[in-house]
Amino acid sequence: MFSQDMVVLGSPGVIFELLDRRSANSSDRKQTPSIPLMGHDTTFGLMSAGQTWKNHRRAFWQQFNPTAVTKYYAMQREMAYMLVGMMFKEPTELEKNLQDSIAAMLVRTLFGFDAQDRNDRVLKLVWDCIEGTRELLISGGFLMDFFPILRFAPSFVPFQRKLARWRTINEHFKDELFAQYKAELKTQERDAYPCMVGEVIASLTDGSGSEHMLASAEHIAKSITLDVVNAGTDTTTSILQTIFFAMSLYPSVQAKAHAELDAVVGPDRLPDFSDRESLVYLDAIIKETMRWMPSTPLGLTHCTREDDIVNGHFIPAGTVLLGNIWACLHDPAVYDDPETFRPERFLRDGRLDPDARDPGELSFGFGRRICPGRHFGLAAVYINVASALHVFDFSPPVDVHGREIRIEPRMVSGFVSRAEDARCTVKPRSQCAKLIRGPGRS
Repeated sequence: MFSQDMVVLGSPGVIFELLDRRSANSSDRKQTPSIPLMGHDTTFGLMSAGQTWKNHRRAFWQQFNPTAVTKYYAMQREMAYMLVGMMFKEPTELEKNLQDSIAAMLVRTLFGFDAQDRNDRVLKLVWDCIEGTRELLISGGFLMDFFPILRFAPSFVPFQRKLARWRTINEHFKDELFAQYKAELKTQERDAYPCMVGEVIASLTDGSGSEHMLASAEHIAKSITLDVVNAGTDTTTSILQTIFFAMSLYPSVQAKAHAELDAVVGPDRLPDFSDRESLVYLDAIIKETMRWMPSTPLGLTHCTREDDIVNGHFIPAGTVLLGNIWACLHDPAVYDDPETFRPERFLRDGRLDPDARDPGELSFGFGRRICPGRHFGLAAVYINVASALHVFDFSPPVDVHGREIRIEPRMVSGFVSRAEDARCTVKPRSQCAKLIRGPGRS
């Protein structure tokens, strides 16, 4: 592309070889002029591999590894139950409710305070941040990334004004919410739920009173917040929306999920994390959703640090590597009838089939750049799906005459993809409707 070498990797074998086993050479990110101009130079997911990136990633991983992520379960459960109530009150606003709920969950995770009002400036800041990141992460999104001289264009040029606006939004998100966190920290008890910012600062300062150490810890904590909202909000919303859409298209799958939830959870409470291992079919639904309509069909680009040779092909240093995740997850040699939504492909004898390729091996990135928040994200998907499916039935939308509208499952273009049209009808299940405001909410 112009002067930039790019290689698209089209099979799991070559993806794992180059991006996983050779990650020491392929874990870099291409540094482009638009990254700092948008205020993403402190976003560790886009940083060049180096000590600064390692420091940020280590601080992130300490808060979201499989053991540490359990401390957020109580908050995730509460937010999932709140989503159930939102869906009951506004059944026709499913996408909006999902967006607001996930954004509010991440704000609570990061800073420990609520952002539930859809007119709240906090939620607006979250989605404004994501709007800019969507364009940044699409290869070729900015002409200056191929012609760097354009970064010196006057500030009144339209693309410079757009970049400046997004940079301002990103800085406001980090600075304003962090200032609000510190203000609330002084005025009230905040021990109901842990929050990531406080945990990161505590772990990096280790009780030290050094102003320099505190400033460094606060800088890392603030920077990580932008990574969390950009990596978690859009993708989690996409997966949840796709699952509910799939339930409306495949009623037999939904019926099996309802039967499993009824048997494991019962009619007197909502699902909890203690039910997770027993909800095997629900787990298969989540895996099949990630395969059927992957939220990041091409993933994030990697970049080689040195020359390399793979399968006889010379790959020069500085080459951008793009894993074609969608193609791998729709390979008929691996997944029979790949266009059909069929969770059973991941099951054998009533359990998850260990021989079936888990879509998570491809969907969460590779090597040293694998998503460090994947355990938190999967936990959020599980509790929201389990809670909503236990209470609601999802069916195709109907027109003004009450006739069913058949929607073809097609994906939109973009770094984060989703169903082009995911409309569905949401109705409470009679046997579980009482749980929306009943004892299961306690």
